[in-house]
Amino acid sequence: MWTTYRSMPLSRVLLVALVGLPAIVSAQHTKAQLDSLARDRLAQIDGQLAVAGLDSAVEVRRDRWGVPHIYARTQHDLFFAQGFVAAQDRLFQMDLWRRIGEGRLAERDRFARLLAYRGDMDAEWTSYASDTREIATAFVAGVNAYVALVRDRPPVEFTLLGYAPEPWTAQVPLQRMAALAMTGNAESEVFRAQLVSRLGPERVAKLWPTIPHRELDPAPGLALRGVNMTSLGAYSSAVGGLDIPRIVGSNNWVVSGALTPSGKPLLANDPHRLLDSPSLRYLTHLVGPGWNVIGAGEPGVPGVAAGHNDRIAFGFTIVGMDQQDVYVETLGACSAAAAGARCYLNGGTWKPLRVVRDTIQVQGESPRVVTLSFTEHGPAGGDRAASPFGSWEASPARLAILRSSRSTARTTGARSSPRPNAGSSRPRISCTRMWTGTSAGSRPA
Repeated sequence: MWTTYRSMPLSRVLLVALVGLPAIVSAQHTKAQLDSLARDRLAQIDGQLAVAGLDSAVEVRRDRWGVPHIYARTQHDLFFAQGFVAAQDRLFQMDLWRRIGEGRLAERDRFARLLAYRGDMDAEWTSYASDTREIATAFVAGVNAYVALVRDRPPVEFTLLGYAPEPWTAQVPLQRMAALAMTGNAESEVFRAQLVSRLGPERVAKLWPTIPHRELDPAPGLALRGVNMTSLGAYSSAVGGLDIPRIVGSNNWVVSGALTPSGKPLLANDPHRLLDSPSLRYLTHLVGPGWNVIGAGEPGVPGVAAGHNDRIAFGFTIVGMDQQDVYVETLGACSAAAAGARCYLNGGTWKPLRVVRDTIQVQGESPRVVTLSFTEHGPAGGDRAASPFGSWEASPARLAILRSSRSTARTTGARSSPRPNAGSSRPRISCTRMWTGTSAGSRPA
């Protein structure tokens, strides 16, 4: 049980609840009916709530901007409360992202399921900080506590769309789809192949060098002219449905206090992301044993990705380097002994595609069975280019991309600051940090 103090204007919450609903659904209700329904389904953010699963009382104070400041006596309760409060504010958004990541929105389902991590989850959890699984489990328990609380009276979007929110698992924050926009150089790989087919590798290497440097040495006899965005299968629809250039970049930098008039370090962090409503970012303040951190993260992921504690400010952006690989595979029929099977040519040997058959539920229609094909490089995105994401085969990416920020949130100085993403094969980030003294630092991870 905890006490909350309300200071967020009701209209601010109402705006979040109504933005983005399909016009065809809204047309079934008058404005007055929608207003009444939406207000009736708003979360209780003042008074007391009795919630099973807490070790002791937790206090949540909301400031005049509606940002929750969470005070807990145990780490479990701290992240349980973060999950609960995030669900109070953003449950429909979180559910939508969850469905995108799990391949449960029909248009993008096949691609999301191709990209899903299918490796050893115990090994994956071990690659994080020792208490990451504990934190994620507590956060998800908080989300589920709110889902259970509002199961029969969920936020207005669920009622209008005719379905109910479902419980989460600890793996939900690890979904890959959310990281796709942050690490998407598959498109540049295709564009580079098109340039090489027209200009040759030597000229392209001078006009557009790779980072890090790598010789452009296409396989002898490989015809690159036919490689284009359709080779990536459903990738284009997965990263965005608008036919406009996707220019998403970021920047960050730090200045040592030895170079500033005040003697204090400066940090600037500007992770450019597309404008969404509700926002991608979710602000929170976490205070508990070993934690006193405030800043921005994502509503469906525990912790703070960019912000500060009482000693360190920290931020992150994506390093502009080669993070994805596109493999052009030669596909064909397997031997007569494997009639009907498809194989791919690798090292002069025909190898069978690994095939996974999955069922996609479609509302109002019969379920659809899809066939997902994989080479040893990764998922087969189309009939020609088999794997835009072979380099991601080892692990999920969403929580991993921000794991160094969450480690930094608990550190107290330069000597104790962890190396970002040490030993990780995940898409690389640049972490900026500054301390309350004069120190500042930035390095790719």
